[in-house]
Amino acid sequence: MYGFLAAGEGGFQSQQMMAYAMFIIGLALVITEIFLPGVILGLMGLAGVVVGIVLAFSAGDTTAGAVMCAIAIAAVPGFLHCG
Repeated sequence: MYGFLAAGEGGFQSQQMMAYAMFIIGLALVITEIFLPGVILGLMGLAGVVVGIVLAFSAGDTTAGAVMCAIAIAAVPGFLHCG
C-alpha cells in the first residue's frame, strides 16, 4: 500500500530501507546547514543520522550500523566545522 513503509510487508528489508533513508536525509540536512545557517536544520540532521544508525542496529544488521556510525563520526563534525 505505501511501498516499503507498509507494516507487515518485508519487515527486515523495510526497516533497513528506512534506516538508510533516515541516514541519507540526515546527512543532507547537515550539509544544507552549511549553506543556510541556523540551528534547526543541524539538529534535525543530527537527529536523522542518529535515528538511521539506531534503526540499522535494531534491524539486526550490525555491519551497516557500524559503517553508518563510522561515516557519521567522520563526516558530521567536518560538515559542522565548515559551516
